[in-house]
Amino acid sequence: MNSRSSGILSYRPSVKAAERAIDFVYRHLPIWRDHPERPAGKSENKLTESLAKYLNDEARHGDQPFLFFHQPSAGGRRTVDFSAVPYGTANNFAKPAITVFEAKRLPAPERRREREYVVGVDRPSGGIQRFKLGRHGSGFPLAAMVGYVQKGTPADWLNTINSWIAELAGGLPVGGSPWDRRERLENLGQNAKTHTAHACSRHCRIDESDIVIRHLWVVM
Repeated sequence: MNSRSSGILSYRPSVKAAERAIDFVYRHLPIWRDHPERPAGKSENKLTESLAKYLNDEARHGDQPFLFFHQPSAGGRRTVDFSAVPYGTANNFAKPAITVFEAKRLPAPERRREREYVVGVDRPSGGIQRFKLGRHGSGFPLAAMVGYVQKGTPADWLNTINSWIAELAGGLPVGGSPWDRRERLENLGQNAKTHTAHACSRHCRIDESDIVIRHLWVVM
């Protein structure tokens, strides 16, 4: 299985390399948002395609040891939105990804999908849910979610998302796996100048392995 699309792999990627790629994405979120040539549009797919292309260009120009591979949605099994892949070594495009990224709008585009950052309604479309089920990032110790904040504030969304997780933890398993209050997002950091924020969470996958998710939010 191609690790760029599903995140299923037979080795354990370097957490240090993943952290470097995730930090790179976070630093560039406000620059991408404010870029005069960024295409207009609010849809998740268009925003993510634009972001991945921008990050790839910046990584190339900055001689980073990674590039970003955007995975468009083309039917069939849903794949991660984009991944960081090694660059600068022989046959780098044949090597597995460093880490993977899932992107979500905040709020979701439809009322019935309002909790999609966490869990889907009638299918496994939730961002955190996909990581817990191993549909995204299976085998990766560290992954990230990008949140396009189109209404409200990061602090508001931290409280809202954590309330959803607490509700899920108080009932029967939902979305294919049990939930625990310890999966709530923590360590919110905000940058008032760039209008970005970050947090982190830890989750137990259905195969009983753990994954840490870093949440990178940009106020649009």
